[in-house]
Amino acid sequence: MFASVGVSEEQVFGDLYLAWLKDTGEKNSNDSRKLFREVVERGFGERQIILRKERLGANVAASLAALLHRSPLTRLDLHGNTLRDSGCEMVAHLIRDIPNLVYLDLGANDIGPLGIQTLSYVVAAHKKLQTLILGSSIKDAYANRINAASATSLLEGCLRNRTLRHLDLSGSTIGIPDAILNIHGGTGAVEFNVAPPPRSPGSSIFPTARRSQQGQSSLGFGSGKGLAGSATGAAASGKGVAETDGDIGGSFRRPIDVLSELISTSTTLTTLKLREVRLTTDAALRIIHAAMKSPSLSFVDLSGNALTGAVGDAFGELVWNRAGALQTSGLHTILLSNNPLIQPKSGMPAPKLFSALSMDRLVLRLHLDNCGVDDDAIEALCSALKRNGALQSLHLNQNAITSEGAVMLARALCVHIFLKEVSLEGNKILDEGACAFAGMLETNRTLLSLNLAHTWMGERGLVALGVSLVENKTLLRLNIAENHFTEDATEAFASLLESNHHLLRCRMQGNSIGHHTVLRIEKITSRNREAHRNMEKDELEENVIHLHYQMYKLDEARAELENLQRKKMELGRALETLEAQLKLDMAEAEKKDRDMKDAIENCITQEARCLEEKKRLDTELEEAKKQLEVDMETAKERLAAEVAVREKVEEEHRQLKLQLEDMMNNGPQREAAKRQQLKELNEDCQRWSLQRKEYRNAIAEAQATVNQLQERDGAGTKSKKGKKRAGKAK
Repeated sequence: MFASVGVSEEQVFGDLYLAWLKDTGEKNSNDSRKLFREVVERGFGERQIILRKERLGANVAASLAALLHRSPLTRLDLHGNTLRDSGCEMVAHLIRDIPNLVYLDLGANDIGPLGIQTLSYVVAAHKKLQTLILGSSIKDAYANRINAASATSLLEGCLRNRTLRHLDLSGSTIGIPDAILNIHGGTGAVEFNVAPPPRSPGSSIFPTARRSQQGQSSLGFGSGKGLAGSATGAAASGKGVAETDGDIGGSFRRPIDVLSELISTSTTLTTLKLREVRLTTDAALRIIHAAMKSPSLSFVDLSGNALTGAVGDAFGELVWNRAGALQTSGLHTILLSNNPLIQPKSGMPAPKLFSALSMDRLVLRLHLDNCGVDDDAIEALCSALKRNGALQSLHLNQNAITSEGAVMLARALCVHIFLKEVSLEGNKILDEGACAFAGMLETNRTLLSLNLAHTWMGERGLVALGVSLVENKTLLRLNIAENHFTEDATEAFASLLESNHHLLRCRMQGNSIGHHTVLRIEKITSRNREAHRNMEKDELEENVIHLHYQMYKLDEARAELENLQRKKMELGRALETLEAQLKLDMAEAEKKDRDMKDAIENCITQEARCLEEKKRLDTELEEAKKQLEVDMETAKERLAAEVAVREKVEEEHRQLKLQLEDMMNNGPQREAAKRQQLKELNEDCQRWSLQRKEYRNAIAEAQATVNQLQERDGAGTKSKKGKKRAGKAK
């Protein structure tokens, strides 16, 4: 419990306990320790501290500021204590040291301008604060004393904050009459510089709590008493507005100026509560016109500010323009209670807001308690409700609605299927109006809460309501207190209510009936509540079973998801490996492709060269063939000649052989003849040698000619290669 906010139990029951004793004036006893334990156990939660109306003061605030330094606290609720300015300063220092804080409630703590000014510095610089509640009511004993100057500085801080969603300044001074502003020397606007307060090491940020604050009467306008919603109270309230902090100066921006800028420029502000802030009609109109430009603002509470009918018309204009797609406002809750929007039975037309609801699909809550709404205005409202498709909560307490207006409203509710809560407390609707609502309850299946307290209802209306509740299964809360019922009518109502098993609350206080009847009705509603709780319990058990099944399926899905994630990781790794291998293969393929292209280019070049060489060789071959044919013919001729010569020689040799034989046979006769023949042969050999010599010379000449032709052919080939290389080089 304490660890979630960053403190130990020893610290809480040590320093914080001593500070609590100082603020509350309790004595250190067992009863005090027990009481303090109950307080902290009730107030400390999961990263939140909720200590409402515990008489805490500046000492506890200082102790919390020291203990919660850099705490993970997200919610701090100190509503209804007595922090005053010194305690607010401690809380401001604490907030600066808690970066995760999103919710802060310091309402009704008697905080004056000095504390608000210090708080504004921190709000401006905080990065996560979403909800800021400083509102008070006139009923609070220690209402905050936020005057105009401090409200301006606080709104300046909110303007610089980029995360604020919920702002409650109820009970402060936002609307300042221009006549009062002239006291300060004109209406000139000076922007308030928001900066964090200095924090020197030598100065203590946790001063001793002051039982009483000096000069409080001169710093504010009082505790906020007399801020009721009447026009008289609003006019009289101007006496205290002129009192401002002396350190602020005489010229400052009006709170309404800064507030209008905040509403129109903020993209996060959704809720704005300005109850009993002395707001004038003109100031309220400025707020509404700023809301027309805000896409985020959805909740506006301007109750108790003595606003006139122009405000209702302005809200109607906002709704009309939004329905016509002229604006992007997201406003869905409008609270205007305790404002004299209409003068009853004066013939004034109903505010345009009523007629604008006929085309609206966004407004969910409309509270107009004590606004002078009469039957004529109800007629316009009922006409719009028959076509409205969004309104869920309608409060018209303490108005001038009679039985005629109640009948019209009941008939409208028979058609309108969206309203879940209707309150007409304090209107004189009598039995006729109650009977009309009873008839409506027989057909309506959406209304959950109906408030008809103090409506001058009699026994006829009560019995009619009882009869309608026999068949009605949707109404959960019924308030018919402070009416005029007889004992018999109440007994009949209780008997009829016995058959209803859905009504959870039925308020009967303030009626002249016996206590036993009240107990009987309470017993019936208690039975219904118990059945409702059991039904909810059964539904919860079914939901738990369903949830367990869903958790089982979720575990299976989670296991399957983990398996799929594991497979995905494996596939991812495989894909990465494949991509890496693919990149390598692609690189190698590109390299091989480049090599192949180079090889192909080389092959093409080589082929071209080979074709040229083949062509040259073919040409040379043809020439060689031709030359060979010529040489063969020459060789054939020479061979034929040699064959002829050989035959001749052989014939001669045969003749010689014959002659030799003849010589050998004939002897000397033949010798002389042979000698003569030998001589002739020698002469013939000489001639043959000469002829062979001539042949050799001819062959040498032919060989020389062939060599010349070959040299000439080689020179031509080299010339062609040189020309080709020169062409490539070019």
